[in-house]
Amino acid sequence: MGIAGLYLDLILDVDGKKERIPWSLETSDALLKESIEAALRRHLPGFSKTVGIWTRAPAAPADPENPYAPPPPTDIGLLTEVLGQEFTVKPVGNLMKSGAVPDVDALVVVGLAEVTDRELWAFDQYVMSGRPGAIFQGYADVQMGGAKGVELKPVKFGLEDLLFGYGLQVRYTLAQDELCREFIDIENRKIIPYPS
Repeated sequence: MGIAGLYLDLILDVDGKKERIPWSLETSDALLKESIEAALRRHLPGFSKTVGIWTRAPAAPADPENPYAPPPPTDIGLLTEVLGQEFTVKPVGNLMKSGAVPDVDALVVVGLAEVTDRELWAFDQYVMSGRPGAIFQGYADVQMGGAKGVELKPVKFGLEDLLFGYGLQVRYTLAQDELCREFIDIENRKIIPYPS
């Protein structure tokens, strides 16, 4: 196996809280120092805010041929990693399912499909408490190469009616870009017109 396949993580223990800090041969000294300092800020009192992530996105599967390799990155994993550099990141999906309002400083909603009444109530209570939040949600399923070229099918994520009650409306449209009026379908070797 050689040294190129070596994976080694550091474990930082602050007051009994353990945190994994990824390290590899490609990790620079500056990046390692930044990772350790960020982990310390997350665990020392008064330094870190807690961000809750509410998602239904699946976790990345591990590589069956190399069980010791880190799992491949996912959008949620990357978001969690980036937020984790400055904040304590806490998954709140199970808490929201039970109808409990998460005790976090900010809530990030990513990739929901359907929302139960309990989750709606918990989200409403969170918003009404005046704490900040952000919603990152795909609103359309883009179908390429149909009879009409590109078709959009709206994807409902369950918060539309509640957000409308707050004065926010989700519109299911695309903005047409004059420079990108056509898509190229490489598999079928044809040009697909942009939907009008």
